[in-house]
Amino acid sequence: MLESTVYPGVTKGIVKPILEKSSGMKCGADFKIGYSPERINPGDDAHRIGNITKIVSGMDEETTEVLSEYTIWSLLLFKTKDIQTAEAAKVMRISRGSEHRIDE
Repeated sequence: MLESTVYPGVTKGIVKPILEKSSGMKCGADFKIGYSPERINPGDDAHRIGNITKIVSGMDEETTEVLSEYTIWSLLLFKTKDIQTAEAAKVMRISRGSEHRIDE
């Protein structure tokens, strides 16, 4: 599972080919991929690990379920329909945060 801040398409379009090339394995047959946006904002005491929604998505429903089982630290879990939706959720959060800072 890639857990980072990336733009939509990075997990499947960039990370997957790198993993396949470097490992000699095939995604889907030998390994699966998933994405979860980075949600912790260091220094933000109002939004800590226990009270933020963790977004998880895999390349298929089975992968999403497996990754959800590994996400035990968050009480709030949201499974997206695909990896690109999870990646876009992070971009939207960043955009919303930037908008609020501009207004202030």
